[in-house]
Amino acid sequence: PAANPGFITIAATADGGQRWQVRQQRFFTPADPAGHAGALTMHWLDQHTGWLVVRQATSSNFNQGALFATQDGGATWQRRSLPGGNAVLFLSATTGWSTGGPNGDTLYRTGDGGRTWAVQPLPYDGAASAGQRRHELPVFAVDGRHGIVAVTTMTAAAQQVRWYATHDGGASWAGVE
Repeated sequence: PAANPGFITIAATADGGQRWQVRQQRFFTPADPAGHAGALTMHWLDQHTGWLVVRQATSSNFNQGALFATQDGGATWQRRSLPGGNAVLFLSATTGWSTGGPNGDTLYRTGDGGRTWAVQPLPYDGAASAGQRRHELPVFAVDGRHGIVAVTTMTAAAQQVRWYATHDGGASWAGVE
């Protein structure tokens, strides 16, 4: 990586891992601080549609990253926006989820493939503030309509995990008792 600033090496297989095609692709200009990767994660819908998150190497006080999307199996990538540096989960080519903020204290949803993101409100209970919550990525059933998300709340008094469920693809959520 130091010899090729801005490049990421990607390996792909089309035969279950028997053979691999390895190629380097430029994702960042050499001067772009986002190119200093601390971690990489990928999410694929199918063999053509996928996303790459490049989490920036920063201190533990920051959570920054860049999102790239492909619709041709990784031959080309387009930079998208990302509200932090955490992994993404997509239910379709347009609808996706991520967490952002310190410790993943906010859940985000995109409806346009990661071009823009909005805060996904949940019906929180209790007095915990945003900085005291950590969201996991939602998990959805195969139908894409039924899902759950875990939110860990950490206050001086206690730590607890609360689950929220959706039955409409994430448009609305309710606490699970």
